[in-house]
Amino acid sequence: MKRLLVILFLFTAGAFRPAEDFHLLHQLPVSGNASVTTDPLGNCYLTVGNQVLKFDPSGKPLSNFAQVDRGELRGVDALNPLKVLLFYPDFAQIILLNTQLSVQSTINLRNLDIQQPWLACSSLNDGYWVFDLQDAQLKKIGLDLQLQFQSGNLNQLLRKRLVPTALLESQESVFLADPEAGILVFDRFGNYDKTLPVPGVRKFQVIGEEVLYLQNDSVFAVNRKTLEEHLVVLPSHEGAVRDFRFEQQELYLLTTDALSIYSF
Repeated sequence: MKRLLVILFLFTAGAFRPAEDFHLLHQLPVSGNASVTTDPLGNCYLTVGNQVLKFDPSGKPLSNFAQVDRGELRGVDALNPLKVLLFYPDFAQIILLNTQLSVQSTINLRNLDIQQPWLACSSLNDGYWVFDLQDAQLKKIGLDLQLQFQSGNLNQLLRKRLVPTALLESQESVFLADPEAGILVFDRFGNYDKTLPVPGVRKFQVIGEEVLYLQNDSVFAVNRKTLEEHLVVLPSHEGAVRDFRFEQQELYLLTTDALSIYSF
């Protein structure tokens, strides 16, 4: 893969600044249904089907986890690298893994009266966020497994039926992406704040005040306050972009046939 000298807009100190170029560090062949995420330490988590593979920032394999008897693995959240969250909607379960990707604990969400959990993610404010499709509410579960906050029925509030595709917490806010509505923003108590008008989003990442999102094989950034948007230029690559992550001066770019790790 050729290196392309491009302009990358990187968030630093409240603004984007250009980096000169990308340098390909490592490339892993990938096939099948896959996604990628990272933790704040720079480790990468590649999900292929129901298997999770952990790599260090250089691409060195560290550990792996697979469980085929729990149905679809819909989400992996490494916001807390000491408790990596795996979400299995078919069994309404959250599994927490340690740094070696060994099971620490399992949370049965139906025991918490969440009957149709659709998405789940970690919270740095001690707990977990879950979107319950049954009553269209965003719900915060504490470490004591008690309901702390809930948003109220979002279908009624927005006057449309939500079937969201991604959920994450970042910097005291919670973000919920729905292909038709856009990216919904909530405060740390689960109160609805606003909707970023970017429909069709299935993958996104929050960096400072910018929300980077994948749309039609391109990555864009929208400022959550001003709503200004721009294209984030990626290195030249083969195949369609399926997922991406920026973490600690590295870009993890997942295409149809490979995971490529770049420094910049």
